[in-house]
Amino acid sequence: MLLLSKDLSNKYTFPVLIVRPKAMLSKNYVNVPHEIENEFLKLFGSYCTFQQGIAPRTVPTKNQSRASDMTVKSYFKDGKLPITAWRREREQLEQEYKDIQTELSPLHADAKRLWAIHYNIYEVRHEQERQNAATRQKKQESEH
Repeated sequence: MLLLSKDLSNKYTFPVLIVRPKAMLSKNYVNVPHEIENEFLKLFGSYCTFQQGIAPRTVPTKNQSRASDMTVKSYFKDGKLPITAWRREREQLEQEYKDIQTELSPLHADAKRLWAIHYNIYEVRHEQERQNAATRQKKQESEH
């Protein structure tokens, strides 16, 4: 569960799955963004059940500039996620990532070369402007 928690935190940049020792808490909580709630329930719905008697609540964000408030609903029976389904999903996502990296790698290299050209042009123009300013200053001094 700790590995799953870390994977989800890295992917979504917030603590999606909070894992505590059994002796401390008997439940695990999962933060699922509202946008993917239906997809999540489709994949893991057989392991989830809406907990009756616990109303959804809204948790205000602490970072107003980058995040929105979070609505918390109580799902999950027995607090268990299917680790084999998660591993399968993770393998698929890793393969998609590798495919995208392979596809984008030449574009990244081209972008780096273009940026280097842009930077060189900037440097040359800056040097020319500096030389022109020095020439104008000498010309003005000689006229006076």
